[in-house]
This record gives sequence, C-alpha cells and structure tokens, in this order.
Amino acid sequence: MCHRPIPHRLQRSVARRATARRATPPSTSSPTTGVAQLADEAEALVNGELVKVLTAAGRPLPSWVALNRLGHAPPEVLTRVVCNHPSETPDPEWAAAERSLARRLLSGHRDPNDVRYLQREVLVPLELGLIIESGHRRLSVDEVMTRAREALDEHQSRGPRPI
Repeated sequence: MCHRPIPHRLQRSVARRATARRATPPSTSSPTTGVAQLADEAEALVNGELVKVLTAAGRPLPSWVALNRLGHAPPEVLTRVVCNHPSETPDPEWAAAERSLARRLLSGHRDPNDVRYLQREVLVPLELGLIIESGHRRLSVDEVMTRAREALDEHQSRGPRPI
C-alpha cells in the first residue's frame, strides 16, 4: 500500500500544538473531573448526603436515593428529620415519607447503636438492592419507602438483635 507523505507544513503545525499542550499547565479553575466527582458522590453516599450533592450539581434524583439519608446519617440527623428541620428533598411528599420512616427508625431505640444496627442490617442492604434494581426498571419513591417500611417491619418481627 502506498502512503502519501504528510506535508511539511502540517507536520510543523501538529508539533507546535503538541508542544503547546505539554507546556500549558492544567487549569486550577477547571470543573471537577469525572473521577473527583465520582469520589465526591461516593463520599456523599456513605455519609447520607447524596441528595444534597446531586441537587447541588443539578443532577436528577433516582428514587432509591430517598433511603440514603435514612440508611447512613447519624441518629442526631435523623432526629432533625423527624422534627421537620429544613428538608433536603425537593418534594414535600418525599419529605413527609422520609420523616415518617425516620420516626419509625428512631422509635423505641434510645441507643444510637441500635439505630446504626438497623441502618447497617436493614436499610443499607435494601438501598444497594434498589440501586441494582433501578438499573432494570423504574422505581417510584412511594415504592422505595414502602419497601423500607416492610423491611423494617420484617426485621422487627424477627425479634431483638443478636448480641
């Protein structure tokens, strides 16, 4: 196969652009890279702050994220949710459902470790399952909250936690 030689003028132009790219330092004011954004979202996920991060970024909220704060936030934050402190959720019905579920999660559990146990053993596994399921079909916030109530009820029917 016969190749045509690249014109000398084009070779110089490509070389100048490559040199300029190497010489230009990365901008410190550039938007968050994809990796950094993913890390921020992962941190927000495990801290129960994903709604806040996604909303601030103007990203849509998947329905499963309704469980995020309930499954990861410390008990004192859940107490503020129950007391109707400023909601991070954009939907009043979602906020009411979150408040109701937070009340159910906290009721009868004076020890913060009991609340953390329910989060770890019931809500976080449910949240992870719903993340996977939402990849296959659309879930409503009502369905997510209903499944969370059912999971808490089922866990409670099994009796006290093992020591």
